[in-house]
Amino acid sequence: MTTALANTRSRPVELHLSSGVVVVGPLGQVPCDAEDLDLGQVRFLCRTGVLVAHTVSDNPVRRPRKRG
Repeated sequence: MTTALANTRSRPVELHLSSGVVVVGPLGQVPCDAEDLDLGQVRFLCRTGVLVAHTVSDNPVRRPRKRG
């Protein structure tokens, strides 16, 4: 499992993560390291609802398509 940060706004958000500066597009998401969740900027943006942190499965489950 990996962690992702999702932008809940219709405007881009610039983040300064451990991997460098990243721009999260409007309503987009970016993967991040678990320690990035402890950064002041990330904590503030999550607390105010601009960002939402969630876990993402490394191997997405594929479901068969329904026919007919």
